[in-house]
Amino acid sequence: LVKLSYQLNKLPDTLFVRGIALINKDPLHGGGFADVFLGEYAGRQVALKRLRLYQRMGPAEIKKIMKSFHKEVLVWQSLKHRSVLPLIGVDADVFPIPHVCMVLPWMVNGSINDYIIPQKIHVCTIMFSQLLHVSQGLQYLHEREIIHGDLRGANILIDEDGNAQLNDFGLASFTDSNTVLSASSTAMSGSLRWMVPELHDPSKYDLPFRRTVQSDVYAFSCVCIEIYTELEPFAEYQSTGEVVLKIVRGASPARSISVDGLSLIPDRLWINVMTKCWHQYPRDRISVPEIIIILQSILR
Repeated sequence: LVKLSYQLNKLPDTLFVRGIALINKDPLHGGGFADVFLGEYAGRQVALKRLRLYQRMGPAEIKKIMKSFHKEVLVWQSLKHRSVLPLIGVDADVFPIPHVCMVLPWMVNGSINDYIIPQKIHVCTIMFSQLLHVSQGLQYLHEREIIHGDLRGANILIDEDGNAQLNDFGLASFTDSNTVLSASSTAMSGSLRWMVPELHDPSKYDLPFRRTVQSDVYAFSCVCIEIYTELEPFAEYQSTGEVVLKIVRGASPARSISVDGLSLIPDRLWINVMTKCWHQYPRDRISVPEIIIILQSILR
C-alpha cells in the first residue's frame, strides 16, 4: 500500500477524516515543517498538523513534498504501540488546497517537559517510568526500520493515562529530503543541541549525513538531561554555534548540580545509561534494548 500510494502520489480514501471543525484559526504550535491547530472531531479535541508550504515553492517541488508526506502518513498510520502517538487520519477539507493535515489526538497533558515538572513529589518513579516508555517506543520504531530523527522533550507527549508517546518521528528525515523545507526549517536549528557529532560533521567520521538508531540513542540521553534539569542540553552555552563546536570536539552535556551540592541526575542513570549514549563514535554507544533492560531493573 505504501509503495502504490507513493507511485500514484495519492492516499487511500479510507485514511481521510471528514467532519472536523476548526476551533482556533491561528496555530497553537509551530515547527519548521508544520503548524499545529486545535480542532474537534466526533466530540473530542484533535490536533491538526498542517504541512507548511511556502509561496516560493513551484508545482514540481510541492508535488515532491506531497509524495514524501504521503509515504510518512502511511507508515505512521500502520504503527500501533502504547508509546507511539496514533495517527487518526488525514484531513483535506479544513484548509484550502493544497494544504493537508495529519489528524492526531490532542494531548491535554502536553509534552513530557510540561508533565514532569509539576510531579516532583514522585519524581524518581515517574521519571524512570516515562524514560522506559520512551525507550520502548524507540525500540518499536527501530524494529520497523524507522528512525525518530528528532527525539527531544517537545516531541514526547503524555496521554490521559500518563504514558509517554513519541511524536513527529521520521519527519526530520522527511525535511532533510526536501530541499525547500530543509532550507526553511527553524525546527532544525532548534534541534542542534540534541544532534550527534556525525550529523554536525559527517566528513570527520567518513559517514553520510543520515539519522540512525545511534543518533536516536544519543538524543535519548539528552532527553534525560531535559527532564531532570528542566534545561536544554548544553544550557550553559547560549550560542548554538559554540554548542555545535563542543559536540564535534567530543564534549557531552554537563551533569547539573542542585543548590545543595547534589547531582540532579541519579548515579545509576548517569553512569549506566547516559554516559554510554554519548560516545563519540556511533558503534560504541549503548543500544536501546540495553537501555530498556537497565531501566526495568531500576524500576523493580
